[in-house]
Amino acid sequence: MQKLFGIKNYPFWNNPVFVVGMGRSGTTVLCRALEQHPSVLASRIESILVHQLGNILYNYISREAHPSNILLEEEAFKKHIMELCLKATFGEQYGLSYHILNQSNTSIISCKNKIKVWLAKVFPDKNSADGLNWLYPNSKYIYIHRNGIDVVYSMGNFRSFKSLSFKEHCELWNKGALQYHYLIEDDKAIVVKHQDMVENSAAVLNKIISFLKLEPNEGAAEYAASTLVRPLDKTVELAVDAKTTFQNREPAHQKWSNQQKETFKNHCSESMEMLGYEIPF
Repeated sequence: MQKLFGIKNYPFWNNPVFVVGMGRSGTTVLCRALEQHPSVLASRIESILVHQLGNILYNYISREAHPSNILLEEEAFKKHIMELCLKATFGEQYGLSYHILNQSNTSIISCKNKIKVWLAKVFPDKNSADGLNWLYPNSKYIYIHRNGIDVVYSMGNFRSFKSLSFKEHCELWNKGALQYHYLIEDDKAIVVKHQDMVENSAAVLNKIISFLKLEPNEGAAEYAASTLVRPLDKTVELAVDAKTTFQNREPAHQKWSNQQKETFKNHCSESMEMLGYEIPF
């Protein structure tokens, strides 16, 4: 393994991109699509610690955790937390060895000027985001949301959510819609509909890449258009035409009982309207 030199001077050090969204809404495929860009260092895991650190930092800047109890100057404190965020997300080598393999680079040093941002799935509420924004003034967010009907249906077929009831699936989607709504009007964020990414991946991915101020790249859109990641709980990446595959699926609510439809409407109607989705029953 090649030694890292001056990691704090690498361009991506101060430039995180946080991908935010409810489970089964396309966060994974979006991360893996953007991973195809040579200027993006992307994580394949959910960065739970980063979210938690954001809340700790919010308490710190709100003076709920009194600064006198931290025997470090503020800038030194920030640098330690920033390094912890990267290591918790990518490991000791900051994921650079994987990036080199993925992009066919020959050395870590050659990555120094190529990687402009680091990207991770993080699920911050408003307070956590405020803490992260204090730590990273250059932070940006990609908020991807999906029709609640499709998400609830997908949860019912996915092992991580199968133990929950239909009502709990509805409550989870609604909770996420409310928790992340602050990003809709945030200048630091770009908002993406899952359906738009499926139906016109090139336009959506190009818009995101432009928002991140990166050079145009076709790889991200090509991946999103041709790949399904863990579809309906299959633990694989499927090389398919994503748009056609989704279009050929029967409506997600088609097999729901009348009671399930009423449950969904009772818990999700307001959030569906808030995000611009119609309920067809």
